[in-house]
Formats: sequence, C-alpha cells, structure tokens
Amino acid sequence: LSTAFVFNFAPYLVNPILGAIALIIFFFFAKRYYGEKVAIWSLLSLAFTGYYIFNSASYFSHTSCLLFTIVFVFCVHLSAEKPRDVTYAMQAGLFLGLMLITRYFTAVLVFIPVMISLVYRFRWISLRILLFMGIGALPCLLFLFWYNYMITGNPLLPVTVWADSTETIGFVKGHSFTRGVEYTIRRLLLFLYWCSPAILGLYFLFLAQKVLDKSARFVHPEDYFFILLLAGYFFYHHLGGNQYGPRFLLEALPFCIVFVVRKVFQAKSTWPLAFFAAGAI
Repeated sequence: LSTAFVFNFAPYLVNPILGAIALIIFFFFAKRYYGEKVAIWSLLSLAFTGYYIFNSASYFSHTSCLLFTIVFVFCVHLSAEKPRDVTYAMQAGLFLGLMLITRYFTAVLVFIPVMISLVYRFRWISLRILLFMGIGALPCLLFLFWYNYMITGNPLLPVTVWADSTETIGFVKGHSFTRGVEYTIRRLLLFLYWCSPAILGLYFLFLAQKVLDKSARFVHPEDYFFILLLAGYFFYHHLGGNQYGPRFLLEALPFCIVFVVRKVFQAKSTWPLAFFAAGAI
C-alpha cells in the first residue's frame, strides 16, 4: 500500500491492480498445466465471484499474498519440469519469501504440501530444489529479520507478537476447540455465500478421490491449499472481522476452483458439470 504514497496515486487502486495481475498470471498457469478450456472456465469462475471482487477492492494483505502464491506455484511447476535448472527454484523461493513477509502463517501452510510433493517425486534431487528455494527466499527473510530487530530488538520476535504476546496460534484469548469448530463452520458458510456451494461440495468430493488415488496423490500439491488453510486457521483465535468471504482462505481460492473445474470436465457422469454450472450461475 505504501507504493501509492511513494508514486502519488490513490491507495484504493493498489489491490484492484494486484487482483487483475493475479488473474492474468493465473490464466497462463492454468492454461499451461490444465489446458485452455479449463483455464477459461476457471478464470471466469474466479473473477466473477463476490469473494474475489470484493477482496480485490479491499485493503487486506490477502490480495498481494494471493498474487505471490500464484507466482510461487507457477515457478514450482516450472522448476519441476527441469529439476536440475535452479532458476525457477530461486524465483519460487523469492515469491515464497514475499509471502512470508506478508502473511507468514499462510506461507508456512502453503509450503508444506509443496515440500512433501517435491520430496516424494524427486527424492534426493528435491534437496537441490529446496536449497535454491531457500536461497531465493533469503533476501526476504533477511529483510523480515531486520524489520523485527529494528522494532522489537529481536530478529526472531515478530512485531505482532511483540505488540501483543497472546497474538499466537493456539487456544489463547479465550479460543477453544469448540470455538475452532464454530469458526470453521462459519468460514465454510461464508464460502457458500460469497463463492459457490458447488465449488465447495465438489472440492471435498474430488479431494477425497485424489487422496485415494496413488498416482494423483502427490501431483499438484496446490490442490491441498484450501483444506490446509482451513485446518491451520482452526487454531487462530480470530474469525476475521469485517470480511468478504472467509478471508484467511482466499490464497487457496484459485487452486480450489481450477482443481474442481478440471475434475468436472474429466468426470464420466454429467451431474458434476450440471452442479458446477448451476453454482457458477
């Protein structure tokens, strides 16, 4: 947001611009790895939800983090095409680092399935990919440590925790297992309202099929982002305040949609397509 003041333009334009850029990059990512048909329908399904439109018109950090997440995943896939070429691995690391300095808990949750997928698919070669990812992320990490040190006096003490020692993950500030269940249900209901009942229902159906399929289980780790963010933020004490849909899950939205769209077109039965079309409308 500070770029608006540096370059002297209206700050409310920042997130709409980032949201538009994210859509463009997402389309090219989906087209390359899922095909043009899936990419077009996924783009339309994403761009015309109130969930995406309203968050892209907000001041939330989720919009920039979403953009970084899309580029990170794109670079991970490009790196997997040529695992011995470190260029894309370093670029993936850079955007993972940008995610870390924006929303570090989200970045950690997103990285988990990516790391598992790389290790499973490439074994020892994955260490090389992960090493250069780390090198790519290093400038952002150094900046984050410097930022923390200048404010808190401790490079490993986040400013949010320094300002409020109870601002952590876990059962703090009256948060409990019961409240975690309540928040999870409310986030799912927000998703139904702001996005689509069809996307949500088909996502869990197709995810269960993916987990049971050994050949597909560790491919496209971004398919797990939605469920991991939902599970991770179960342990966060805040529902999200004023929000347009479940904002803590926004970074997973494009990948949730493209996963569902691909599976809908691959399905032998016609009912998933009909359900998806009704939900989209």
